Amino acid sequence: MELLIRNVWRSNFEEEMLSIESIVHIYNRVAFDPEFLGFLRNTQRNASETDRYEDIKFNVDSLKPIQFGLTFTDAEGNLPHSGGVWQFNFNDFDPVIDLHLATSVELLLQNGIDLEKNKREGFDIKAFSARFRNIIRCEGHRIQWLTFHGVYDIAYFIKFCHGLLGGELGLTRLAKILEVKQVGETHQGGFDSLITSNVYSKIKNVYQLIEGAYEGYLYGINFRKKKWVPLVPPHPHFITVVLNGYYHEQPSFEIVSSPLRWPPCHALVPTVQVPHCQ
Repeated sequence: MELLIRNVWRSNFEEEMLSIESIVHIYNRVAFDPEFLGFLRNTQRNASETDRYEDIKFNVDSLKPIQFGLTFTDAEGNLPHSGGVWQFNFNDFDPVIDLHLATSVELLLQNGIDLEKNKREGFDIKAFSARFRNIIRCEGHRIQWLTFHGVYDIAYFIKFCHGLLGGELGLTRLAKILEVKQVGETHQGGFDSLITSNVYSKIKNVYQLIEGAYEGYLYGINFRKKKWVPLVPPHPHFITVVLNGYYHEQPSFEIVSSPLRWPPCHALVPTVQVPHCQ
């Protein structure tokens, strides 16, 4: 049976939120991916922590997300029979008055996002935020969050609740290296959250990932955070995995010094230099 990525609009918002509430207690490993309109400030790789933080804050405060993808699996990476992949389409962005990069808008349009339909049939981010906060409050202690890179994903996620840096190895390419099946349109929230989940499962199951060794790390943040200050009780939980090359023709992974003071998540993070990745 072909996997169904469920697009959520104003017309089916309540129905789909109820579907998520019905499965999250079992399928509580959640990969998430926001689609947003680029970077007004690009951060240099050798930037200080202060400059990096200021750039992230400026970009996230200035730009509005277009879409938010969520994929729910169990601990073994199995999707529920109902599908388990959602794309939430927001109507907040107006290209006439809101800041954005034309190149980023063009990329989203090329990959199937219909901004006019979002404006016409989407829903307010505040509506999503209110409902999703209730799910986190009820099930947060069971949820394991997954991101790719993670810094901007989590920054936008926190913005809901009150990349990234142009690396040579992106999520789609990493999925190809690991021979992970890809379903749907790239650069859309549901697709990217699903691939994040599948890539994590492949690394964990095939390469015997020891989760505890990577807790507290995120890409681009040069210290490890061991004590979490929860934004919502109780604590969810973070891991970072770095593809650093090949050993006997197989990908090899290592830890990178990059944690963050945000709620815990799992992040799949490629390094800048990855030899033999054609």
